Amino acid sequence: MTNPPLESPPEKPSAPRPRPFVSRFLLPLVRGGALHVGRPMSARALSAMTDAFRAGRRRVLSLEDMAEEDAVAELARLRHGRARALLIDATLPPLDEGTLRLGVAVHNLLALVHPGLLGRSAERRQEQIVAVTLPIADLGPPSTAEEVVRRHSLLARLPEITRSEHTVEYWAGRRRYVGRPPPAHLLALPRVRRVSTTSQRRLWLKEIGVPASARGLWAALQRASPLGEALDPLRLEPPPAWERILPVLRFPALCRLVAGRLVEVGIEAAGAALVPALLRFASARDAAGAGDVAFAVRLLAHAFWLDHLTVGSALPGASDLGALLAAAFDLEPRLVWPPDLDGGAPLAAAVRARFERLLTEARAGALDRLEVATTVCRFATGGSPVARLV
Repeated sequence: MTNPPLESPPEKPSAPRPRPFVSRFLLPLVRGGALHVGRPMSARALSAMTDAFRAGRRRVLSLEDMAEEDAVAELARLRHGRARALLIDATLPPLDEGTLRLGVAVHNLLALVHPGLLGRSAERRQEQIVAVTLPIADLGPPSTAEEVVRRHSLLARLPEITRSEHTVEYWAGRRRYVGRPPPAHLLALPRVRRVSTTSQRRLWLKEIGVPASARGLWAALQRASPLGEALDPLRLEPPPAWERILPVLRFPALCRLVAGRLVEVGIEAAGAALVPALLRFASARDAAGAGDVAFAVRLLAHAFWLDHLTVGSALPGASDLGALLAAAFDLEPRLVWPPDLDGGAPLAAAVRARFERLLTEARAGALDRLEVATTVCRFATGGSPVARLV
């Protein structure tokens, strides 16, 4: 997926933007291709676009309207395929207000790094765009499993967005073009004019990044569509947060999907990201309940069991996840033990030996980490809050 050829510089966020938003932005966001980013879109533009796409309100008056109708149909088809890959009974996603709000939020995030914002007032203009966009992006957690996969079907490829940058050197100097190709006249007669071009693509999320003023906006977008974060525990931006991914894990079909993904990426690596996140979650005042923390520990233990049955990774007791599982096994085995598994079965004996080995290794090589994990597990079983971790 490529970052768009950039259009006209951003204007005031309140300016209405009647434009083919589906064909030029939403469809490439899902299918791949050039995303066309222009002026930031306001709540008024969003409202007008929502009314235009409401069932029974669409009017086909031009070839551009016909192209937009075709794009709407293709967008629904592609999103449906992606949603059904995650939830088999998912229905055709509508082009509703929630979809348009997420699309506008992503569009405005990309507009924050528009070359037209460069200058003395760039930071102030970014703050204005963020202030307008934050209420649009703040949909809150999805309320059903189907809504989870619908939102994810639109935003799953966000980490793939790249921005093209071209530097053209010629006899009269050097010019740089961000997000759009150099004009043909500048590349003409390359030998006579000594023209050379250097091009690169930079990942928007990892290499360009979200401006500091937009951190809250980015978090709101992740909160509205947290499945991508849950399926990618190694993502650095934003760091994994249990308060965002727990609403997704409450749906059994999606929870199984996430647990399987933890095994795919490696339980030690996944634990290195998710266990510190659990410590932060457990120590946050008025954020985590004992049941939430216990649920998180049980999910990580479930991934450990899956790994034992399928991969058999050598998880060390001194690792983040090893210490947490050892502490849970030592304090309250029900946190890590399936309630329907007979303790005398051969599988149970083998896993019990692994837990005991984790506990021995943690006591020998990571006693401090084990003590912190024990505090978290004590809170998960209804004990004292994790005040000392704050």
